[in-house]
Amino acid sequence: MLRFLALLLCLCPSALFAQAPPSQSAAPPATILVLDGSGSMWGQIDGVSKIAIAREVMAGLVTGLPADQALGLMSYGHRRKGDCSDIELILPPGTDRGAILSSVNAITPKGKTPLSDAVVAAAEALRYTEETASVILVSDGIETCDRDPCAVGRALEAAGVDFTAHVIGFDVAADPAAQAQLRCLAAETGGLYRDAGNAAELGQALEEVVVAEPPKAVEAKLSFRAIEGPQGPVIREGIAWTIVSDTEGTLLSGYPMPEPELTLTETTGKATVVRMADEAVAEASFSVPVAGGPQTITLVLPEFLPPASVSGPATAPAGSRIKVDWTGPDGVHDKVMIIATGTTDDPHHDHAFTSEGTPVELRVATTPGQYELRYVMNATNKVLARQPITVTAVEATLEAPDTAPAGSDLEIGWTGPDADRDYIALVPAGEDYRARLTYAYTGNGNPARLRAPAAAGAYDLVYVLNANGARELVRRPIHLENVGASFTAPSTAAPGEKITVGFTGPMEDRDLIIVVRADTPNPKEEETGYPRKGSPVELTMPLAPGDYEIRYMLGGRHGEVIATAPITLTLPTATLSAPAGPVAPGSAFEVAFTGPAFANDRIAIVPAGAEAKAEVENTRANRGNPAKLKAPKTPGSYELVYALGGKYGPVLARVPLNVQ
Repeated sequence: MLRFLALLLCLCPSALFAQAPPSQSAAPPATILVLDGSGSMWGQIDGVSKIAIAREVMAGLVTGLPADQALGLMSYGHRRKGDCSDIELILPPGTDRGAILSSVNAITPKGKTPLSDAVVAAAEALRYTEETASVILVSDGIETCDRDPCAVGRALEAAGVDFTAHVIGFDVAADPAAQAQLRCLAAETGGLYRDAGNAAELGQALEEVVVAEPPKAVEAKLSFRAIEGPQGPVIREGIAWTIVSDTEGTLLSGYPMPEPELTLTETTGKATVVRMADEAVAEASFSVPVAGGPQTITLVLPEFLPPASVSGPATAPAGSRIKVDWTGPDGVHDKVMIIATGTTDDPHHDHAFTSEGTPVELRVATTPGQYELRYVMNATNKVLARQPITVTAVEATLEAPDTAPAGSDLEIGWTGPDADRDYIALVPAGEDYRARLTYAYTGNGNPARLRAPAAAGAYDLVYVLNANGARELVRRPIHLENVGASFTAPSTAAPGEKITVGFTGPMEDRDLIIVVRADTPNPKEEETGYPRKGSPVELTMPLAPGDYEIRYMLGGRHGEVIATAPITLTLPTATLSAPAGPVAPGSAFEVAFTGPAFANDRIAIVPAGAEAKAEVENTRANRGNPAKLKAPKTPGSYELVYALGGKYGPVLARVPLNVQ
């Protein structure tokens, strides 16, 4: 722990221990000498302890004082170890020089350094709030009892009638923090500060302060701050200050403080700040004017940019993928990007986060021109590194028939970059590629396969480079021609009946033949046939009676209707012959019936009055007549039903069945 050698004297503000001018009869104000008795006083300079040097210097000083100068003695840290309250007024102010020297020689250093509280105690002993008081501090270290000497100096100056503390730094040249603290205590009260490195310098410094104190100079408070770039934020960490006065020498040296403050008398000087992270340096001169007043000295450091690099190819085809090596801080969401030179908001740029490792893969823009690879630090959005890259043009071709049937499957041969997500699109003639009606990715093979729209007319095939910001490379026209279809089908049928439908038509892969209600505007098939399997197709009719249409759908269920045939569905009749009397639970019995006996028709047993879907036993009607059933195991009233097309179809006949 650092220690202070503190010598505090209560001094008059204009001249310390100097005799009053001839025109004045009053004696000099009383003074208290406060001597540091802390353990650090046993430290040696040139083989002699600092306490011994202080005793010798004080012996010479005291004998030369004016006879009427009242001098007191205060010490601290001289009685107990580790006690911040060990402060003692040994002698009140008086003129007995022998008592002063005897008391000084009797001090044995032991403890801590409560120098701030000692200054306050000396000031209070001199009634500094009522009378003139001055203090001289000789220190070899730093405050060790959690007080701020700067704040203490300000408080004493504010509360005192005319309070001044003069400070001598004894053997503190190697401790910038101690120097700054001691200098601040003197400056806050308008006192002098002197450095002393040995006995001779200590004596000289004391003589300057005691005998020949100059008049108080005009002073001003200077604040120093460093900012990052013009108009940038204040830098509060990672910097060190050196402040030199042309008249007082080095005030701070390599001091790690965000915004140091000094109170200086009239002087000029230079402040230097160094940022440790990149060793950037800024300097500024300062001047304390005669009129005084607070000043803020601002030093501008360049913006901090951590080292980084990007390395990729010098040229790349439009839409291609490239690999980019990088070095840099790899901060959260830092990224490597490719972007048009001179821009910050290129909508077609691509990027990859550095967290993905190196190298990263980027998609080159589709528009030829000059671009940059950049390393961007996310925390500040600063570009740390750049490399130019030229994006070169690419070409493409399309091969396809001039005409094709509407709704047919097209095969388009192509050449081109085949970049990520490139595609061949079909658009209405003259329309932008974004008006595509259908498309196929080039990555799915060559030739590309498209299904033509069902509507005849003029269209364009377009090769779209879509790797990073879509762009059309080439287009060619194609005309789609009308195609026809026809049906050969019955005009009536029963619900659930399977009928045979002959047809003519293009028979493309996605074409459908469906049966729907005649008034259905947007077809939803009830039954579907596939023309590509050839004519005829078999269709099972819906179970609900009514008017229907058979439709040929070009290109699927949402395609164009190119042929229709009407068909009316009418419910057939059916009868059932139940056993004459009750049947035993679980017993087998036969049921004679009449009806269409379509593939899914059922003869079932249901609870009396229930729908067919509540069946408890059933058999298919096409398995033979009479139908063979087994009675439920639970006695009760039941019914035999004939269900057209299965248990969810309409019931054509119903008779009671008694199970006992």
